[in-house]
Amino acid sequence: MMGYGFNKNGHYEVGTPLFDYSTKEELDILERIPLPNGKEITVDSGSNIDNVDTEISNFIQFIESNNITETDPEKLSSMFPLSIIRDFISVLRKSNNNDDKQTNNTLVVNQNLYANNSKIIDLYINIINKHNTSTEYIYKRNAIRNSIVSKIKEIISTPSNFLFASEPISIDSIHKAAEAAKEQLKYTEDLLSN
Repeated sequence: MMGYGFNKNGHYEVGTPLFDYSTKEELDILERIPLPNGKEITVDSGSNIDNVDTEISNFIQFIESNNITETDPEKLSSMFPLSIIRDFISVLRKSNNNDDKQTNNTLVVNQNLYANNSKIIDLYINIINKHNTSTEYIYKRNAIRNSIVSKIKEIISTPSNFLFASEPISIDSIHKAAEAAKEQLKYTEDLLSN
């Protein structure tokens, strides 16, 4: 447990108020959850294209097949099986890491799927927003430490990274990257000055 942080009561701290992380399997998955970013996401259902169809459909099926009526995000998230937690983390990453400024913090959902299941999808959005806006977890030093340590652990335990760790690094490639960055900066400055 070297490097990990625990509170004064000896509890492992994660960066979310959601989920019950009482088993090792849940903890392993929850170590990958992005830290709250303080931003609420919205739904865009005006398209037949989406980026989360599978995850949303799995959540709808989970709610309907278990006849779940709970609406409190914290209580509901503690009922999630491991597969739904994995899907939730995937949706969080997709909604928070969108490169397009117009759709950043937007969850694009198929309009037919949303029309038929808007209540359940809105509930899912509430759970995402509960996580994202729980910024008090960002200020928990141990939660941040644990997030960083778990990501480092994931990187060093990935077999494809062993090859790169044992290969010598050429300083030439670093110089080329620095030169390319200088050229890009000069180009950007020239554009801004005109």
